[in-house]
Amino acid sequence: MLIVEDEAVLRSSLARGIARLAGVEVVDAGSVDEALIRIDERAPDLIISDIDMPERTGIELLGEIAKRELRIPVIFVTAYLKAYGAQIPRHAHLEVVEKPVALEEIRRLVLAKLPKREAVTDTNPFTAVDFLQLAGMGRRSVRIEATFADGTTGAIVVRDGQVWDARAGNVVGMEAFARIAWTKGSRVRCVSLTDRLGERTLDDTVEGLLMRSAQILDEDARDRGEEPGFFEHALRYSSAPPPEGTMEDDALRLEEPTMTLEEAFDRHLDAGVAALLLKDYAGAWTEFEAAEAACPGNASVAANLARLRELGYGPEGGDR
Repeated sequence: MLIVEDEAVLRSSLARGIARLAGVEVVDAGSVDEALIRIDERAPDLIISDIDMPERTGIELLGEIAKRELRIPVIFVTAYLKAYGAQIPRHAHLEVVEKPVALEEIRRLVLAKLPKREAVTDTNPFTAVDFLQLAGMGRRSVRIEATFADGTTGAIVVRDGQVWDARAGNVVGMEAFARIAWTKGSRVRCVSLTDRLGERTLDDTVEGLLMRSAQILDEDARDRGEEPGFFEHALRYSSAPPPEGTMEDDALRLEEPTMTLEEAFDRHLDAGVAALLLKDYAGAWTEFEAAEAACPGNASVAANLARLRELGYGPEGGDR
């Protein structure tokens, strides 16, 4: 797929965020003319483009695609929908999304628009635990929705990085949280929290609930005579040492890192990109700074931090 965006930092961040989807190859262009070169070299299966760009607009790109008699789905992501709305043609291969938009929403659109290939449509590259971790680290307010293999659904509500509620069918609270977080093979998506908050059924950090729910599931597994493994898996997501007396050989396990620097870097960078797309610049600064601490000298992180300084964020400009 092809990304057309004149803002270099946003373009590279968006490309990285989408490239994490399984089976998706991403190329990018900084202008319509550059995009046409890419298209002539190899026609993409999908184009994501800004509209308002120097020299030529995204709407002109549509005309060039038509001249080449290509049928390529196009997603316009723009902050200038009112200005260009009357010029945008209506047809089945075009979708328009107004900025700011969450990275997960863009990923969802990409999966929906790309040709159905096994490599792409297999499963979401992010699990419920991944989304919970990102929401917790970024102090986000989100709704994590899961559809299970039997067709039933569940959702976890996170407010400012703290878990507020979990429901799956008739089950609420910790039992629902455990099912949504740890059930394999479910389809998961994460959306910004827009609904009014309902009754609170959980009151703990993401990390605390992951550890507690994993312990409960392991105890159930032992009762059934099965091999436990959820708590050990939860430790890999934890940035804190396990509580005392929760598993054997704690001292030995504490000497082992629970998350590699590369994994921490990837998580903070993804969270920074998601915040950037939502124009949460203060949150983006926090995540990119954490990514820089995990892996100093990364060019993409440095470019994002430099751009945020220009916007007045960070130690030089101060959060505004």
